Amino acid sequence: MQQWRFGPINEWAAANVLSNFWIKIQSPFPIFISKLQVRGRTNGHNPTLWRLEDSNNDSVWNVLLNSNQEIVGIAISEYGVIQKPPVSYKFYRIFCIKGNGTNPGLSYIQFF
Repeated sequence: MQQWRFGPINEWAAANVLSNFWIKIQSPFPIFISKLQVRGRTNGHNPTLWRLEDSNNDSVWNVLLNSNQEIVGIAISEYGVIQKPPVSYKFYRIFCIKGNGTNPGLSYIQFF
């Protein structure tokens, strides 16, 4: 189980880990996403190697997107998600393989 804390300026942050941490979002019903927008923490402590994953049972995860681009905190970054065939899922998570600083995390996530 990964520990996250809700920071003082409304940011999600890992609790003292720099690798293999995630933030998971559960929808009340399966949804299809085609795009992801994210922004890192304002203090520069961000995921640097990460992937977007999906699941319908919260135990078996599929990789939708791999990225070696740091999620920076100064601007919102947008990533297209290609699913062939398009499938709706109930769970999505950003799995961070590596991060920098102390307590890396995110300040913004939006699915389209």
